[in-house]
Amino acid sequence: MWGRYARAMTEATFAIDRDVDPRAAAVRLRLTGTFDRAALPALQRAVIGEATRPHTRDVVVDVAAMTVIDQPAVEVLLRGYTAALRGGRGFRVINAGHRVHSVLSPAGLCAEADDSENRRLGRRTDNGAAHDGEITAVTPGGDGDARRAAGGGRRPRRR
Repeated sequence: MWGRYARAMTEATFAIDRDVDPRAAAVRLRLTGTFDRAALPALQRAVIGEATRPHTRDVVVDVAAMTVIDQPAVEVLLRGYTAALRGGRGFRVINAGHRVHSVLSPAGLCAEADDSENRRLGRRTDNGAAHDGEITAVTPGGDGDARRAAGGGRRPRRR
C-alpha cells in the first residue's frame, strides 16, 4: 500500500509517515513540512483512507513537524474526523506547535492548549495516561468530554 508520501516543489515540501500499532488497532500519521494545495491529494488519501479503513479503531495525526497548514488542508482533517466518527473510530490531532495550533484550534481539531508542551514537561493527558510514545486508544467524543470538563465547549441548554 503506502507508507510514505513525499513531494518537493520550489520551496514547499511535505511528508506523511504511517505507523501502525496492531495491538490497539491504531494508526499514527506523522505530517511533516508544508501542507498547502500541493499536498492535498496525498493528505486526503492518507487521512480519509485511514479514517475509513476496516479494523482501524483510532487515527492519530501527529503534527509536531508540520510547519504550515492552509485552510483546504484543515478541511481534509475535518473530513477525516467526520469519517472516523461515522465509522465509530477515534480521531485526534496531537503535538500542534503554536503556529499550527492557531490554525487548527478554531476548527476544534486541537483539544489541548499545547499538547507538545505537555509532552515536553511529562504532564499527563488523555485521561491520565502519560505520553510515552505509544498510541493510546481514543473514543469518539473523548476530546469534547475533556473540553466540557475544563469548562469549554459547552452547549447552550434548550428551553
